[in-house]
Amino acid sequence: MKRILFALSVICVSFANVVAQENSTADSASVVNLQGIYAGFGLVTHGSAGIKTTFNIGYLNEIKLGRATSLLVAGSLLNSLYQIYSTYPYSSPQSTGYALQLSAAAQPRLYVDYYKRQPDISSTLLNSGWFISLPLEINSSILTSTYPFTVSLFVGASVGYRYAVSRSMFLEVNGGLGTTYYNLAYFQTTPYLNLKACYTL
Repeated sequence: MKRILFALSVICVSFANVVAQENSTADSASVVNLQGIYAGFGLVTHGSAGIKTTFNIGYLNEIKLGRATSLLVAGSLLNSLYQIYSTYPYSSPQSTGYALQLSAAAQPRLYVDYYKRQPDISSTLLNSGWFISLPLEINSSILTSTYPFTVSLFVGASVGYRYAVSRSMFLEVNGGLGTTYYNLAYFQTTPYLNLKACYTL
């Protein structure tokens, strides 16, 4: 009987230790501050000019707000190619345009599955997981044009996923729908899809 009670007590103590360790690990799975340089591709509608393909390089800083929330701020140089259509008809593009722009962005994020994933060193440091965000972007007008300098404002909502390739690099994809205030003159609904690779510093 004493042996049985001893065995049961050992099992209970072992189980309590495992639960404590799991809780400690889960508590440590938190968003962390990070900085990095990135390169990315994107697809975005551009009014009567059709779908615009973009390539940008920039710098980002993700600031921890809470255990599963953060604020990502970034600045980049945006390069894009887009098809220019005549007002009527819309059947075929008339020419291809090139745009070089400056971009600044702020993006509050919530990592919705942050506690569901199995935490490990590489993914925890890079905040891997699904997230929802509310991006706010300010883009300059085309720098290579002769038109006066203006800015456009984009506000939207998106869903994305970040995948940690290593302790210092991650891939990220996100897409959503927003509204662009072009040249602070008129609004347009803007669907978009972005893919980027980032190396953290």
